[in-house]
Amino acid sequence: MLYQLIIITSICSALLSIQAAAQTLQDTQDEIPEVEVTGQTLQESVLQNEQNQFSLSAEEVINMPGTGDDPLRALDNLPGINQSGDGVYMHGSSTTDNKLLIDNLSVPYLYHFGDTLSLVNKDILSGFDVYPSGFDASYGNQLGGVIDIELRDPVRDGKTHQRLHLGTFDASYFIEGEMGENDSGYFSLRRSHLDLLLTGSSFDDVDFIQFPKFIDAVGRWRHELENGEINTTLITSKDELVFDLGEEAVEDDKAAIGRLEAKQSFVSFGSQYSAEINQSLYQQTTLKYIDSRSEVKIGQQQATDPDPGEPYNFDFALKEVEFNPVLFWYLNETDELQVGLEIIDGSARLSGYISAPPNERDDPSDNLTRSEKFELDENLNYTANGVFASYLKQWNKQFSSTFSIRHEKFKLYDRNIEAPLSPRLSVSHALNEDIKITASYGIYYQAPQGFELSESLGNPALEYQRAEHRTLGLHAQLNENWSGQFSLYHKPMKDLVVETDDGTNYNNNGTGVARGFDLFIKRVPEFGKLDWISYTYAESDRVNHNNGLSRPFDGDQTHTLVWVHQQLFSGNWSQWQWGFKLKTNTGKPFTRVIDREALTLDPGTDCNGDGNAQNCYWSPVYEEQNSSRLPAHFNIDLSMNKTVENSQRKYDIKLELINASALFYENIGDYEYGDDYEHIDNPKKVSSSFGFLPAASFTL
Repeated sequence: MLYQLIIITSICSALLSIQAAAQTLQDTQDEIPEVEVTGQTLQESVLQNEQNQFSLSAEEVINMPGTGDDPLRALDNLPGINQSGDGVYMHGSSTTDNKLLIDNLSVPYLYHFGDTLSLVNKDILSGFDVYPSGFDASYGNQLGGVIDIELRDPVRDGKTHQRLHLGTFDASYFIEGEMGENDSGYFSLRRSHLDLLLTGSSFDDVDFIQFPKFIDAVGRWRHELENGEINTTLITSKDELVFDLGEEAVEDDKAAIGRLEAKQSFVSFGSQYSAEINQSLYQQTTLKYIDSRSEVKIGQQQATDPDPGEPYNFDFALKEVEFNPVLFWYLNETDELQVGLEIIDGSARLSGYISAPPNERDDPSDNLTRSEKFELDENLNYTANGVFASYLKQWNKQFSSTFSIRHEKFKLYDRNIEAPLSPRLSVSHALNEDIKITASYGIYYQAPQGFELSESLGNPALEYQRAEHRTLGLHAQLNENWSGQFSLYHKPMKDLVVETDDGTNYNNNGTGVARGFDLFIKRVPEFGKLDWISYTYAESDRVNHNNGLSRPFDGDQTHTLVWVHQQLFSGNWSQWQWGFKLKTNTGKPFTRVIDREALTLDPGTDCNGDGNAQNCYWSPVYEEQNSSRLPAHFNIDLSMNKTVENSQRKYDIKLELINASALFYENIGDYEYGDDYEHIDNPKKVSSSFGFLPAASFTL
């Protein structure tokens, strides 16, 4: 099994990493001073949170169990968020409906290959804010939520700092320092290294020609001015994999047999000029650029395709420039006005011969063999403009409000598509020093995805999709050490993009609803001790009114409970911190195979109900989409970490037992029904993870 191979190589990689790092530490003569984390301050109470906001600082997540020494993996433990290989789900919305920001730059994904390590080196993280619902107009117009990751400012102490990280999954190098009287910056470079051990390996009829590998880099430069500063950030990432799929791996999808080659990469660049105009006016002007690319080759074209024997292929390239000036006007001590503008000019290139991109709305019976194919050779040139304003007012010591409004439109194929005005209101009332209540209401519009507007794949006549965000919250200081946050949400959606059978591919005839509540209880982090508990109750449904199909949303997991605990050992082990993370949640919706039927790729063949006949194969018959659920998921991660420092050096050691619960509990991610679907009544369980995975990292 693959997970057994990865366990063995992970242990070997961890031991080699620690040995190599220890030797490097012994050999180096340079002073490695402590690099203090600056930026987002340690939050003592959730009373500091805004409406519908969950925040964590780098100090709170830097050593969290189960992250593989990647603090951004802690996002999955906040209420309202579910992370899976499909991306990030928040309050009934998927990754394509959420906004992902790193240092105010949009990125197409946060995690390599959807659900592994993140893009951000732990040494540059300041913290992150999550708004599952109810964000203000400055964040844009998404149906879902916002994840806003903050990078810290470069350190200015007259020294150059360097750090080397060697871990089970990756290695990285980090350098930071001053570059002149008014300039400072840092640069981080990281690469995965399991591919160096596993490329060429095979499992379950899959031959890895190139085991999944990634490389990413993040740089930031800061130039200080007399009345402001210029911050320039660069984020880039590249993921790639190549493997051969045998008949066993693809089951009835004959067209997918052969090589799968996938690459995705992006460069996101931005420069922000911030300055005080006078005592009451402050401005931020940002220029952004993103270049994102995806390439996929899979299987072999069949006899009815244009080039039999050649792979199906899809290439996508996006380039976009954005100009974003924002003015902050502090009218007086209690009133603030923000006004902003977004001007976007972009182009997208689609080419290849492939079926429509898969998404969570797809019928599970569709596969590459049976799906309709499209010849793609299309350029999408577009412009988008948005304007927003926010008025923040502190009415008295107890009551405050924020009213914001947004308007936007974009132009594609000489067609102007305009969203109605999007008003949003949030209020906060402090009942006393320990309790405050919050509420918000807003209307949000989201444009369809690019391929949905494509003349080849989609429908250029699509309109904006609409959602209402309604929330009611309670923030409380429970005692000296503990605080809690409770938030109810209700999100009806309409004009959602859904598939049609009338030749237009898509229309806006879908509706949906998401409802539930989030609970977050947190202890003040001190003396090496940290605790938080999060619980989410969630329901989400979708309806395609073209065919009347109603189904649970793919990311719908009714109950999710997380408990994170960390503290110092006592006695001789007092320099070591230990911790655990316990997480359990309802299984995801899935669609069960209930029967099989004989099909053929040859129009002249009659299978007579026998999938084993010549030119025939067995194909699954599914129940209604998402009408079953996988078993509940349960996970325990354990960790130990230690920071050692003296007058010359500092280094960190972290040891983890990721998914330790796999030793006694198997999380099920799917079922196998046999090569010919002969085991429908007794399918084989397929684990949703790699099982028990020891991990180690060393940073100096």
